[in-house]
Amino acid sequence: MKLMRYGVAAALAIAAGIALVLTQGGFNSQTAFADMMEQVRDVQMLSFTLTVEREGEDEPVFMQVYAMNPGRYRLEADTMGIVQIMDMQEGRMVTLVGGQNKAIIMTLEGMPESVMNQDIVAQFSQLDEDHSQYTGEEDLDGINTHHYTFEQGPMIGELWMNAATNLPVKIEMTSMIDEASQTFITMDNFNWSVDLDPALFSMEIPEGYERLELDVVAGEDSFVYVLKIWGTLSNEPFPADFGSGHLAYLNAMLLQPPDSENTTQEEIEAWVVEKLTSVLGEDGLDEDGNLREEALMEFSTEIAGGAMFFATLGQEYADTWRWVGGGVSAGDAQSPLCWWQPEDSDTYRVVYGDFSIRDVAPEDLPDIPEPEPESEPQLQP
Repeated sequence: MKLMRYGVAAALAIAAGIALVLTQGGFNSQTAFADMMEQVRDVQMLSFTLTVEREGEDEPVFMQVYAMNPGRYRLEADTMGIVQIMDMQEGRMVTLVGGQNKAIIMTLEGMPESVMNQDIVAQFSQLDEDHSQYTGEEDLDGINTHHYTFEQGPMIGELWMNAATNLPVKIEMTSMIDEASQTFITMDNFNWSVDLDPALFSMEIPEGYERLELDVVAGEDSFVYVLKIWGTLSNEPFPADFGSGHLAYLNAMLLQPPDSENTTQEEIEAWVVEKLTSVLGEDGLDEDGNLREEALMEFSTEIAGGAMFFATLGQEYADTWRWVGGGVSAGDAQSPLCWWQPEDSDTYRVVYGDFSIRDVAPEDLPDIPEPEPESEPQLQP
């Protein structure tokens, strides 16, 4: 059973690795944020530590992240025995599962060019300055820093920027999706002048590893599949905003019972199987009632494809993309969740609460009230 949960974690890590690169937030402003951008503009290599902690779990997950322009990444999750290597320009990702001597090779199709060609700087240029606030100088482990708070979708966070270099020292983010099982993310130990060996990003498969090759396609069907899973697992109406943090939260919904502190390992395993069966159906189980590895891999490719298409919506269709699903329940065939207008199309693609997709003329789109304007942020003088 432990191997089953390990396999689930490996499958989800594939999707999470793509989501990390596609949607990892950064920082942008007309003041110190802009100064930071100037400092990192010439950076070609970067490393940092990523720590993920979940409410109720005893051990956090530590990942070492390495980045090299153009668009190459390596994530090492030692506690899970997983190494992921991505080349965004080539559209390929290799996941090595050391505990099982397996290599999962993915071809990523349909990524937006803005993602394929992004560099390290682009990963630190996506935070909306309208949702950030400068709070003042702060001493962090003997380093004088500028401290900011920010909001990004369902995440709230803090940034400490070295006052002397205008480079990030530490970033903390907390998921506010579900207070009962919050996720805490820390990025620290930044090395902005690291000299990385290109061999770190080699996609050569170690000798003796079993190979599994999969194609991940960024498509609207995969994106709708992600929405359907969210609706199936959450048992709640959709949130007012839907962002990358919600995609990452699928991991917690699948692997962490609400009361995991008082739950035995066997009960956790049974809970995971029940949740995944609700998503995959009976076809996801073998004759002995165990989860089929093939079904898990298909699941991960759908999630990854949905994450890629979601990035496409936010970057390629930013002018027409809109999420309007706040309060809509799964199965509601009358209420839209979101819409966008494909290139060279006279109509919009509209996804409804029953997860159907329909073509709708612009004049027939529902009237959605504009959100109330927020107060002006207090940025660094």
